[in-house]
Amino acid sequence: MSDANALIQDDPAPPAGPQPFGPFLTPSGSLRVPSTLPQFPALAGRVPTPDDSRPATPEDGVGQADPLAELGAKCLEAATRTTIQPHLVYDPGGGDSTTRSFALCIAPPATLPLPTHVLHLTFSACGETLLIPIHQTIWAVKTRLFARPDSPLPPPPPPWPPLSRQNLISLPIVRFSVPFKTIWSILYEYVHTGSTAAVLADLLAHQVPPSPLSAEPPEVQQYQMGALIAKLERIRRLWHNVVALGAENEELWEALARAWAVLLAELTEELEEPV
Repeated sequence: MSDANALIQDDPAPPAGPQPFGPFLTPSGSLRVPSTLPQFPALAGRVPTPDDSRPATPEDGVGQADPLAELGAKCLEAATRTTIQPHLVYDPGGGDSTTRSFALCIAPPATLPLPTHVLHLTFSACGETLLIPIHQTIWAVKTRLFARPDSPLPPPPPPWPPLSRQNLISLPIVRFSVPFKTIWSILYEYVHTGSTAAVLADLLAHQVPPSPLSAEPPEVQQYQMGALIAKLERIRRLWHNVVALGAENEELWEALARAWAVLLAELTEELEEPV
C-alpha cells in the first residue's frame, strides 16, 4: 500500500445521522485523512457534488449572491465600529445563561445600523472568550443563535447612572459556544457577507508559517505534507464551528468541499513523489 493510500482513507458509507469528524491523528499515533469532506449534519442524505475534477481558484463563483449581503456588510462595519466597555458589563448571574446580562457600548456612527446584542462567545477547545456586537436581523437568519427565545425574566435595575451621552447604548448579552478560535474570523465574516468565494480564497491561499528547521524556501514548504495537513485541519475546524453555530447550507459546504478536494490532491501528489 502506498503512503498516499495509507494516509487518505475511503471510509465506508456511514449510517444516517450526525457523524464525527475527529482529529487526523488516531489513538495509535498514525495520521488518517478522509478522502472526502463529511456532509454537514443539516444536509444529511444529500449526495456530495463538488467538482473536484478541475483545480479550484479563489475567483470561482461558488454559490449564488446572498440577498442579505448589502445589509450584512453594513452590520459588519457597524459591529467593528462599536466599542464594548468591558468594565461596564452587568452580569448578575455570573455567567448563568438564564439571567439577563447587559453591556454598555459606544455606538457606531449614526449612518450605520445599531447592534442589537453583544455575543459572549466561548471557544470550548481553548476556554477563551470573546465579546462581539451583533445584529439580530443577520444572526437570526444565518445561524441558530436566536433559535431559543430569551428567558422571560423582568429587566434588571440599571447597574449604572442614567446615560448622559447619546452615543452610549446598553445591549443585552447572548451566550454561545463554538469549538475553535483560530478559524473564527472566516465564519464571522461569512455570516455577514455570505461570500463563499471569500471562504474558498482564505482556505486555499492561507500561508502556514514556515519551519526554521527546513532547508526548503517558505514557498516550497507550503506544498509539503506538514503544511497541507495544517491547511486541511483549518477546514476541519471551520466545519465544526459551522455546525456548532448552525450556519450550515449547501453553498458553504460546497466551498469547503472544493477546498478540501484541492488540498487533498496536492497532498496525494506530495506523498506519491519519489524520495
